[in-house]
Amino acid sequence: MVKVWTAVAAAAATYAGAQGHARPSFECEHWKPHYPFNGHYNTTTAISTDKLNVHLIPHTHDDPGWLITVDQYFTQEVDYILDTVVTELQKDPKRRFMYVEQSFFQRWWREQSKETKKIVKKLVKNGQLDLEANGGWVMHDEAAPHYSTMLDQTAFGHKFLLKEFGYDGYGGPGGFFFENDSPIKDDPYLHDNNVCERIKTFVDHSLERAKHTKGIALYQNAHRWFKNLDKLIHYANQEGRVNMFYSTLGQYTDLKLQDKSLEWSVKTDDFFPYADQPNGYWSGYFSSRPALKRYVRVANSLLQSVRQLEVWAGAKSTRVNHLVATVGLSLHHDGITGTEKQKVSDDYAQRLGEGVGNGHWRLNELLDTTVDFCFLANVSICNRSTTSDPFTFVVYNPLPVAHSYTIELPIIAKNAAVELANGTAVPSVVVPFVPVYSQPIANAAPHQLVVQAHVPPLSWLVYHVTFPKASSSEESTNGWDVVTESIMSAENEFVRVQVNTVTGSLVSLTNKATQTKLNVTSSLLYYQAYGKQGDSCSSGAYLFHPNTSAVHNLPAISGHNCLKTPLLASCVFQFGTWGSLQYKLREWDHSVVVEWTKTWYTDSNGLEFVKRVRDYRETWNLTLHNEEEKVAANYVPITIATYIRDKSNQFNVITDRAQGAASLKDGKIPYCPLN
Repeated sequence: MVKVWTAVAAAAATYAGAQGHARPSFECEHWKPHYPFNGHYNTTTAISTDKLNVHLIPHTHDDPGWLITVDQYFTQEVDYILDTVVTELQKDPKRRFMYVEQSFFQRWWREQSKETKKIVKKLVKNGQLDLEANGGWVMHDEAAPHYSTMLDQTAFGHKFLLKEFGYDGYGGPGGFFFENDSPIKDDPYLHDNNVCERIKTFVDHSLERAKHTKGIALYQNAHRWFKNLDKLIHYANQEGRVNMFYSTLGQYTDLKLQDKSLEWSVKTDDFFPYADQPNGYWSGYFSSRPALKRYVRVANSLLQSVRQLEVWAGAKSTRVNHLVATVGLSLHHDGITGTEKQKVSDDYAQRLGEGVGNGHWRLNELLDTTVDFCFLANVSICNRSTTSDPFTFVVYNPLPVAHSYTIELPIIAKNAAVELANGTAVPSVVVPFVPVYSQPIANAAPHQLVVQAHVPPLSWLVYHVTFPKASSSEESTNGWDVVTESIMSAENEFVRVQVNTVTGSLVSLTNKATQTKLNVTSSLLYYQAYGKQGDSCSSGAYLFHPNTSAVHNLPAISGHNCLKTPLLASCVFQFGTWGSLQYKLREWDHSVVVEWTKTWYTDSNGLEFVKRVRDYRETWNLTLHNEEEKVAANYVPITIATYIRDKSNQFNVITDRAQGAASLKDGKIPYCPLN
């Protein structure tokens, strides 16, 4: 459920009863409320030193896309929420409201008159409207995004707040969601007057939650909400057991920090995977909608490259704001996670496409030349390279170290020559295009030009491609062999790899430096999902709940194509119409071998690695109810990599998008590329 106008009740425990002692008793027959016949409710903001201070923090949870698109949420709901909130805050200076999602707020802000903006700035200045909580473009997911995107989207929101306002820097007690639950009826002449019952219930909830949360406890027409909260504060304070008032997250935190005797617990491990019930592990979204997850990675890579070039050019970065905004929007916790409806996912992809277009335009502007970008080069479609005319391409290395790239470009010629701008010949090879997709691809070029590009750090190189006749092609290594043996062996300077061309499995890896050989296997398997109409534990976009712990084989291999060239070896296996699996060994690749245990490691948003131990949690006792739950409970998010290691060696699995991974048995790393 989307809560587009919510309130939080945060109880600041500042009296003895909140520290675990028995709370005062209260019965309705012993209390008679004083009704304000003039309609003015007492919403004092005073802090009490001898009662539980209950902070009522009205705030939002506005999804920039989920069941409907970000545009639909804004025009149908959010626009009116902010309009009515501003109106209601002006009625009482003691009222407070906290707004988070800058992707919505800044859109609303652009539509406002100068007079409304002046009012809003006044509300911000006097502390009624709080924009400091998060302040990011969205409330990003914590599992799938790369840390650089998380920083970017947060900073993007903060820049606006600093410029306009000078900032530098779900659920609740049952029965108090005023959109659906009964309002507080305080007319003494009503037969169903419910003041006492509603106040007693809320105060009891606040006192109970204060014991378990160090004072923190959570709770859509702003007029209805504020009217009922005014009543709640007025009568709760009359009842006497607590001191209740409108507040903000900053005010609550400041009050708690004043208590020098309070010791805050420190948690160093993470919360993944999260479960809200038995067989309810939220590890499904680690791999939901993998195409969108990949697109976010590609768009962010472009963004970082553009920013580097802007720095070198001494140019302002605001001209790529559209790309920043679309990448940031996709990080929403119902965006990159894949938990949104299909039409919403399509909307995110379209917006990313527009943002990528903005990035490409900016690159051309910075380079002061016209550069085309081949979006479909991976499926052998590129208008600039699939003609008989010579062409030029640029390879940019955004890394602070030298890096080798394998460039694969679709061409129609059977041979080609590649050289740098200074005339130096570059190793290359032309191979047949082997599709790795189950669906036929129209207009795909028949060949691929593979180029070995070694690029210095933070630099780019320009490559020229010509199409000489076969007899005069001396610079290009155009020879390739089709492998027909059941075991394909390929090697380079560092490693020797064997692949079973019948089963599609790896056979062995050999570290040539140490002559250490390791027998390995790889396979594509799937879990049968548990699903039952109406069952909240059914496997889906959010939850991963296999029907059993057993894994199943894909359909038999329907075909394969294995090639060996001086620059790379490649094997593609087709599994009917389900999909394909491809292995590649390039001339400069290398690997290591290990002995394994039940410990493995995963990255945390691409910033650092976290140690994982199967069936274990560092800070609490993990209870697993069945074998199926053991599968879901051990899948954790990976953004860029996972590895297993012993004291001297390490085996890595690198991924091109956010996925889920586990180590369910010693020496195995299963990972979910899709859900």
